[in-house]
Amino acid sequence: MKQFLRKVHLWLSVPFGVFITLICLTGGLLIIEKDLIRRGDSSLVYVKPEGEPMEMSLLCSKVLETQPEGAKISGVTIYPDPSKSYEVAIAPPYRKTIYVDLYRGEVLGAYERSAFFTTVSLIHRRMLDSTKEAVVGKQVVGVTVWAFVFILISGIVLWWPSRWSRLGRSLKIRFGRGRRVLWYDLHVVLGVFATLILLGSAVTGLIWTYDWFEKPMYKLFGASQPSEKPPHASIQEIGDGYVAWGVAVKQIPLEKYASLRVQKGVVKASLTGWGNARATDDYRFDPVSGELQEVTKYADKERYEKVSGWISSIHLGRWGGTFSRLLTFLAMIIGASLPITGYYLWWKRIYRPRKKRELC
Repeated sequence: MKQFLRKVHLWLSVPFGVFITLICLTGGLLIIEKDLIRRGDSSLVYVKPEGEPMEMSLLCSKVLETQPEGAKISGVTIYPDPSKSYEVAIAPPYRKTIYVDLYRGEVLGAYERSAFFTTVSLIHRRMLDSTKEAVVGKQVVGVTVWAFVFILISGIVLWWPSRWSRLGRSLKIRFGRGRRVLWYDLHVVLGVFATLILLGSAVTGLIWTYDWFEKPMYKLFGASQPSEKPPHASIQEIGDGYVAWGVAVKQIPLEKYASLRVQKGVVKASLTGWGNARATDDYRFDPVSGELQEVTKYADKERYEKVSGWISSIHLGRWGGTFSRLLTFLAMIIGASLPITGYYLWWKRIYRPRKKRELC
């Protein structure tokens, strides 16, 4: 059995290894993209508290004055920390996130995805396939991820120690035993440590990629298609009703939540703690008056929406805040290194016998 799995592990890894490295490396970079921006320029994120925050309608007006004619605000994110700036999202086609001093209405700066991260995203999702549907690129990514799942599972089976007493020895990287032994341990031991996170990211990615895989996976967790809900006001219908946004926000206990995002007649209040990063209590309000009309607690939401949030949280490493994102990033870097160390070991295995024959 192990001999068969060893062949499967090898012959899936050889053709797909390069693609696995690209997908893992780009995935890791996308996970920490926003963290890099926030760490790189803290002046965008933090401000000096000065009295009471500016009225929402006035703040939004000041932001729109700095934007091209016709630009619209799709949402504003507010934090309970009085020293954190507001994040104002501009709707397409001018899509960007603007950081605003909530006390003075001053635009501190904006984040627009750079050409570098745009390329990283295109590699991760479609292998730079520039066609509209990107059928070939998406299939290359999808098939590669399927292969990666089998490679990871077979790798764990091949590593699994025959006795529990050997477990500790199987999880150690041996330094000073030669280059080949070191590369072998880096391949095996680091792969074992990263497998659970890599499998989680791979399987959730497949759920997003294939409809035929998505439906049974949702059913596995008891989630059915969500019931239809009445449409909410669009950005255009809201018009300049940012006064209503401010009225709605004032009716919600900000201190209870990690953040509030006001948009399209609803305030999504993000819950604190680990778990589903998309877990929110939803406060729906009248887009004209701002009066609250309906509150939907996260606990009362449909299972489909909860499962969808968990899938996103696992894939993006957002289930535990900064800690989980960093952990997932490290796992992705390890995942990107596995084909490299694997290719090295494979080359050494096929090269050494030839060298010996030549010397005979």
